[in-house]
Amino acid sequence: MNRLKNQNGFISVVIMIIVCLITIVCLYFVLDIYGFIEVPEEYSIGRFLKPTEDFAIQTEIYSTDNTNIRTRIDDSINYSDANTDLGVDDSNRKNENGNGNENQPVYTNIDTNRFYYSQLDDVGKKIYNKVVAEKENLKKGNYSIDFGKDFNKLLNSDGGEETLNASFQSAMNAVLLDNPDIFFIDITKMYLLTHSTTYAFTGTTYEVSIGANDNGGSYLNDDFDEFAVEVADTKLKSLKNVIINKLSGNDLDKIKQIHDYLIDNLEYDSTFSNPQIYNIYGALINNNTVCEGYAKAFKYLLDEAGIPCVMICGTAQNSKGEIENHAWNYVFIDGNWYAIDVTWDDPIVVGGGRLSDESKYKYYLRGSDSLFVDHEENGNVVKDVYFTYPKLSSEDY
Repeated sequence: MNRLKNQNGFISVVIMIIVCLITIVCLYFVLDIYGFIEVPEEYSIGRFLKPTEDFAIQTEIYSTDNTNIRTRIDDSINYSDANTDLGVDDSNRKNENGNGNENQPVYTNIDTNRFYYSQLDDVGKKIYNKVVAEKENLKKGNYSIDFGKDFNKLLNSDGGEETLNASFQSAMNAVLLDNPDIFFIDITKMYLLTHSTTYAFTGTTYEVSIGANDNGGSYLNDDFDEFAVEVADTKLKSLKNVIINKLSGNDLDKIKQIHDYLIDNLEYDSTFSNPQIYNIYGALINNNTVCEGYAKAFKYLLDEAGIPCVMICGTAQNSKGEIENHAWNYVFIDGNWYAIDVTWDDPIVVGGGRLSDESKYKYYLRGSDSLFVDHEENGNVVKDVYFTYPKLSSEDY
């Protein structure tokens, strides 16, 4: 009996010692991991579970070596255009398909206000939707759009970084092409921030956001601050309402009235010196713009009038025989798509004088047979970002 008591007592002592050791180790671990005590790295238990965070410099491309990555958005549309009165002969080229978009989908049953959105992948659509939802906050110029861990699974998969980067580029360009009213953003100043936290045993967790650079910069267009954006937005909405309220007749009449308003009031800026010439503010308020501004202003007004309209990216051959990047529009009316190039319907008249009706409507409601003599749609918005367009009627309206 005494021997049994001694054994039980011994076991109890051993258990108490073990419990004390475990308590001390746990306490040591907690103090170590939370930094309450300083422990040399080689004796640190917590080092195996502490997160490791590395911060890389701002870069234009993803790098698998960096864990804090900012991807610079490429230029929205690489347009270098000239507003010239074309005099191209019948020898001008067509697309490889003969009429330019022979194999293109018709796109008759989609919301043309989200035309580019419809062609994004699921990742791009998530980015697009959140950016558009935060449109008012983006007017601040330094607001950060937080996606949290939405793309964590993607970034932990093979090729995830490349997929996210490509979707990011496509989505941001789609946002501006579908939403000309977001005129105040220079997406070349916006960055995708990927922040990673790595644990020894649990792997890496990624959090993603979109915003300005680290230096407290702004992604607003040059000459804009938050107050100026609000003023500009108010001016644009007021003018838009005036224009729309004066429209009369059917959709065909309204298309012509908007087309004519832009030609009568806008001038082509061949100096390329004003930062607003690529958006609707430069077009409708400053009355100075280039092809991108013409096309965005046309879509902006037709969207408000409820007439299906999309902006088109491609190339065109000017009167000198030069191929240049260009932008114009497709409109849907009476069951078919037709092209309108407001920029080239508003040529510079050498020596002044009145613009003839022949010049004013040379690129008005054109079908593929006549448009693709000197225009070619390519859907190449920027670098490797491509979109497809509706199939035009072969004949003019």
